[in-house]
Amino acid sequence: MVWELAVYYQLGLEQVFSEIERITQASVSDLKSLDLSQYDGIISTVNLDIDSPI
Repeated sequence: MVWELAVYYQLGLEQVFSEIERITQASVSDLKSLDLSQYDGIISTVNLDIDSPI
């Protein structure tokens, strides 16, 4: 399975989650314009105020 994540802040995720093949870093405002249905999950260090299918 390909894990694609929209990430606000990268904390060595490649080392923690070896299944991740691609990481997309984004600010909270960027997340509102991304097509979140294209991602398997979101890891965030802040509370997100977005509607998400994830």
